[in-house]
Amino acid sequence: INTLQFICIGRLIFYKNIEIILKAFKIIIKEFPNVKLIIAGGGPHEQSLQELTQELGINENINFVGFVTHEQKIKLLSESNALLFPSTIEGFGLVILEAFQQNKPVLTSNIPPMSEIIDNNKTGFLIDPNNAKDWAEKIILLIKEPEISNKMGKEGNNDLKIKYNQKLFYEEITRMYNNILLKIKD
Repeated sequence: INTLQFICIGRLIFYKNIEIILKAFKIIIKEFPNVKLIIAGGGPHEQSLQELTQELGINENINFVGFVTHEQKIKLLSESNALLFPSTIEGFGLVILEAFQQNKPVLTSNIPPMSEIIDNNKTGFLIDPNNAKDWAEKIILLIKEPEISNKMGKEGNNDLKIKYNQKLFYEEITRMYNNILLKIKD
């Protein structure tokens, strides 16, 4: 794994909040000039993000790879230090579980539902979605201390197996349906 490579995955739309990561990278590059950010996904916001990358003078460090297949996404995740997920509005964020599957920590905004998936300081970090300095500090910590990154990734993988395994998921759904059916019968 490349301790200097991070990844953002998703549609490039305003509420994905990728700008905050770009601003954080402007700070990180001062200390780690070789750090790389891969931005996987396309969308209406792509051009303005590329323009911001130019304005910040960090285009050497940012790689917009566009749409990726599931296989490419998994490969990119497996090669990266962590998943960066700064979204301000989100449904569930399946990509978080895909990161856990690859033993990667996830740095995400401290808002639900991500704050319910990520165990702060254990499987990743919950960060203020508007604070580039906080994002930069957490990313720098993972660069400087890869063992923290590895430990968080393994914890995330354990969480995935315990909280999100399919058998438990189906049992929970079945239980919910049975409860609904019982209420209907009453």
